[in-house]
Amino acid sequence: VAAAPAFAERTGLLNVDATGLSLPKAVELSLPRPPLPKAKRQPLDQAFAVCLMRSSYNTVDELDFVAMDQFQKQFFFRRQDEWDIYRSSALKQLGRAPMQGELTDPLYFDVISYTQYKTINDCLRAPSSVFEELIDSNGTTVVVARDASSVDDKLLASEHARRVGDKVLDFVLERFDNSSFTRVAVAT
Repeated sequence: VAAAPAFAERTGLLNVDATGLSLPKAVELSLPRPPLPKAKRQPLDQAFAVCLMRSSYNTVDELDFVAMDQFQKQFFFRRQDEWDIYRSSALKQLGRAPMQGELTDPLYFDVISYTQYKTINDCLRAPSSVFEELIDSNGTTVVVARDASSVDDKLLASEHARRVGDKVLDFVLERFDNSSFTRVAVAT
């Protein structure tokens, strides 16, 4: 662990002293990222991209394992931490930066969905069953208690995946309901 700041300084990936970050966070941000996809990708369908992001977010809210104001704050800071690193990598490797805020841009979708799922994963590592949640800008809070008969902490990740998958499948089936695609019956 003591070698981490020296590594970051030696490689020039991150000046730990200048960031004010904790050592674990600084090390995480200093780790090399995999190369970005070089193939030219078509823009994503706007409605589908929104469906993917909202399905994940709404499922986190449904499962009640983290206060949503806390989740949003963590997600915001993680996006902020990752943005410059990702943008620099895209410019260096692909010659263009992602269009910030544009979900149809595959590069932007990559980074925003990565940060969303990184945040979800971190929250799943230490889920709460009772928490206080801020519900408006006036500081009003409510106590949220996950129902004892709901999903066990150890099963939250798989339940999140199942529910997100169901939401996305419902979206696709509704959107392409009048199409000539062959439908296959799936046993449940």
